[in-house]
Amino acid sequence: MSDSADMPLQPDPVPNRDIAYLERPLAELPDSFQTVYAYWHLLRGRRFAPTWQEFDMMQIPPALLPSTLVKDVERDPLAFRYRFYGTHFARLWDRDLTGKTTDDIASPLLAQVIRQTLTHFIAQKQPAFYLLHIGPRLNDHRLQVQLRLPISNDGETVTNIVSLVSHQIDMDAYSKLFTDG
Repeated sequence: MSDSADMPLQPDPVPNRDIAYLERPLAELPDSFQTVYAYWHLLRGRRFAPTWQEFDMMQIPPALLPSTLVKDVERDPLAFRYRFYGTHFARLWDRDLTGKTTDDIASPLLAQVIRQTLTHFIAQKQPAFYLLHIGPRLNDHRLQVQLRLPISNDGETVTNIVSLVSHQIDMDAYSKLFTDG
């Protein structure tokens, strides 16, 4: 975790649509994420992350699986490809991004912010807990909480990212933030 947990990773405001992932201490994880975090922590042992082969998606509670994302980290060029795109997101955006990259997200602004935070995350090589905030359009309303867990198949780099997401806002309002509607 960085010393500046309250500093947004995307500090440059975008007029009328500020987006920020605010990194928070893991001690603030909601109870619903604790089981998966404990499972991941047990698997990793003394390593910074377990392997994808070790991580069993069936250990994620059924209530969280629809809002779970798994990304493969590709290098040269750097890309984040969705290996698993929870059904909750497929319904929300009316498209399934499984097999696609974060660059395929309909909102270029959201895609850019996600890419920046993922790039920071893989450099840190440790779990991270975030609050996603949207600025003026929602009076700085918290939209979601997210736990990201690194996976490493080579023991040196982050090769996959497991993300658990819990939304804190009406989903129709959320989707309208990133569309013309």
